Amino acid sequence: MFFFQIGSIVLALHDASDVFLEAAKVFKYSEKELGASVCFGFFDISWLLLRLIFFPFWIIISSRFRG
Repeated sequence: MFFFQIGSIVLALHDASDVFLEAAKVFKYSEKELGASVCFGFFDISWLLLRLIFFPFWIIISSRFRG
């Protein structure tokens, strides 16, 4: 059960930033550069926060010390 919980959190963290990437693609394909740039900026910030800060320092450390 523990690995299912950790896997669900990892999936949620990794998929949260993908929403902004897909929105940026939609704006880019519809030739709305400002919307694409804003959404890509949100994607960039969320990717950095979720995958490079929250994942290693929150998920990996909390699952490592669980006995």
